[in-house]
Amino acid sequence: MSATRWLKVAAIAALAYVLYDFIPSPLPDMSGDVHQIVVAALIVAAVYLAVAGVLALVGKGKVESATPPLPEQAIASSKQDVEEVKARAKEGRA
Repeated sequence: MSATRWLKVAAIAALAYVLYDFIPSPLPDMSGDVHQIVVAALIVAAVYLAVAGVLALVGKGKVESATPPLPEQAIASSKQDVEEVKARAKEGRA
């Protein structure tokens, strides 16, 4: 993973840490320790999903650029074969 990506992950984690106190409690009846664990797990899950999405898009781009759109060598070889068959067919008729 490049330094830029690590910097983005660190920025997301730091933002989650800073905003933790400002997030309203989605689970009001839980004790403080359990509430912190649940919120921490949700933040980590969100970061993992974001990283997985980015990696999926990068991987998709690499796969699309790795496969050639047309097998040029096979097409050229097939055209050469067709021309040779046509030439031999004309020789056989003559």
